[in-house]
Amino acid sequence: EALSFPTPSGPSLSVTASIGVATLARNETVEAVIARADAAMYRAKSAGRNRVVYDDQRSS
Repeated sequence: EALSFPTPSGPSLSVTASIGVATLARNETVEAVIARADAAMYRAKSAGRNRVVYDDQRSS
């Protein structure tokens, strides 16, 4: 759900978050897990934003 903040100039500012989550597997590089989390974040954005998507390495 969006957070709404009032602004001094009038209209409020709404903030949402799309989050991608990936866990580090044994023998996986940090770069690889960051890439998977990044891809999951873009899937969250594509699915309508304002959500969390977990990347399960077993399905990739």
